[in-house]
Amino acid sequence: MKGGENAATAAAERLLRECSITTLPVTPFELAAANGIEVQGVDLAGASGVLLCSGGTFGILFARTGRNEAFQRFSVAHELGHYHLPGHPEALFAEGDVHRSHAGFESVASYEVEADHFAAGLLMPRQLFKAAVLRGGDGLDAIQAAAAACETSLTATAIRYAQCADEPIAVVVSSGRRIDYCFMSDELKEASDVTWIRKGEPVPRESLTYRFNASANRVRTAERDEAASDLRLWFGGGRERELVEQVIGLGAYGKTLTVLSQTPDSRAGLLLRVSCSRDSIRPDGPGREVGWATGMDDGRLLCIRSLRKKVFRFMSRDAASKRQGRTAPRGSRSAPERAAACRAHRARRPWLVRPASTLRPP
Repeated sequence: MKGGENAATAAAERLLRECSITTLPVTPFELAAANGIEVQGVDLAGASGVLLCSGGTFGILFARTGRNEAFQRFSVAHELGHYHLPGHPEALFAEGDVHRSHAGFESVASYEVEADHFAAGLLMPRQLFKAAVLRGGDGLDAIQAAAAACETSLTATAIRYAQCADEPIAVVVSSGRRIDYCFMSDELKEASDVTWIRKGEPVPRESLTYRFNASANRVRTAERDEAASDLRLWFGGGRERELVEQVIGLGAYGKTLTVLSQTPDSRAGLLLRVSCSRDSIRPDGPGREVGWATGMDDGRLLCIRSLRKKVFRFMSRDAASKRQGRTAPRGSRSAPERAAACRAHRARRPWLVRPASTLRPP
């Protein structure tokens, strides 16, 4: 489904570029009108929306009762996905003029999932969305800020948050003691010792989510809670990794949203591209990100995971000696030769590390 997800979100963002839309919130009703599609809110049972086709003319109906405005916007964007995505009109109208949709990432039908991803990309285009997230902070705070900026639901925003994250993030929606579905960031999916959470699995008994869901009132009144957790509790594996588990009730929806993310202390910080000399390290540009630092020793970072997944390692001679408990070998070259080699190495890789004390969690 990864290819379909990428293609659907790319198609949505391409549509925004063609329409010269560069600000949030995106209004799907206006986009529908620009395509000559009439949109109406009606009383619908058993569907989030309907796409109509008659004689080459299209119309959209969305459920106006029992759903909040954010979900209605998502439903209209979902129907626009059916309209714009290649192959959808032909497949959905092969046997009739009416298609009833189930938006909101609850259907497993391929066309519905693709339309959901189109809606997410349309209402939360990656670059504008990530800017809104950065202004909001981390975890659930960032999700709530982005939801306000995009005028989208917490659930849809949280899912998009996981899709766009450059770090291990998981978003879990649960009902009572069972997991409805889980979305994981690419960084978490790539971890070798992680077991993916599947629909219908039990919520871990030791988790905050399990205790939170035991009170229907907390879910109904949209309370929020937070506690420390561990990667193994939710995803198994043998390696301990501290997480923050943030939980919020989804009100009348009757479900709970859980955001699992790294603690600020477990991230070494944001790495900027820098130039260095013998005595100083300075930024090479205003806030240009190259990767994430994942280790420290002797006040300097040791390992950087770049945005392109390549790992670079840097270690001062003193730091290496401390870690290994011995003096680092000097080799057979003279001091001037070693200095020249170091200068050449820095010239090839001008992103040597700043002192750890200057780093801040992103």
